[in-house]
Amino acid sequence: MHKKFAAVGALIGVLGLTLGMASVAGADDFTASTSTVTVAPAVSTTVAITLVAVDGEWQGDHGCDLKNPQNDQGHFVTASVTSGDTSVATVSPDSLRFTDCGVPQNIVITSVNCGDTAVSVAYDADRSAGGPHAVFSDTSIAVHVTGCTSGPPTTIGTCAHPAAPAWAAAILQANGVKGSSKAYSTLISSVAHAMVQGAAFPSNGTFIAKDDPGYPGAVYAFMVGQNLVKLPNGPQAAARPGWECNFTTAAS
Repeated sequence: MHKKFAAVGALIGVLGLTLGMASVAGADDFTASTSTVTVAPAVSTTVAITLVAVDGEWQGDHGCDLKNPQNDQGHFVTASVTSGDTSVATVSPDSLRFTDCGVPQNIVITSVNCGDTAVSVAYDADRSAGGPHAVFSDTSIAVHVTGCTSGPPTTIGTCAHPAAPAWAAAILQANGVKGSSKAYSTLISSVAHAMVQGAAFPSNGTFIAKDDPGYPGAVYAFMVGQNLVKLPNGPQAAARPGWECNFTTAAS
């Protein structure tokens, strides 16, 4: 009888230890070699994306949730790769598959026309040693395409209005948030994911177009609501992103 209770107690102890280990699993981060790309139209730029291990459940393998101490095979994580505005820049391939941490894979961003967008690398699916406790953090690259006709627009209707990720980057810069920080990449990625087709952005239960006067304020309110960093300075304090190139000359 004593042996039976001892065995049950040992089982409970092992289970508690396992759950305790799982509860401290960290997030493996999709990390870009650069957070910002500034190019002229019709230019291709290669950016390396690496799955970076964060110390967590599998201490023996530097926290990489794709591996466990037994080095079991067959683990992977996939990520979707998308451009927020393909009229500004496209990206290929449209997905990545990682089987280990620390091994970079390249994406190619090709600028199309002047403007601003964001390329997002977002978790899609996995078979991970971390199981349901594994977390994979998204990332994004702010893309600024410059070098088109400069000067004030000939009419207000000819200005190509910046999309939400560009406003987000300008607001973060106005608040002194560094582009290399986790909060910066997380907020840019969240803003990019909140957009719908045509770069419309949520505002008070609906979606507004990027030429709506309230668009920058909607982006700012969304960022404040994420509660990641203090943002005392709103869009009024930010330089209008891409003003010198974000317009087209009125047709004659």
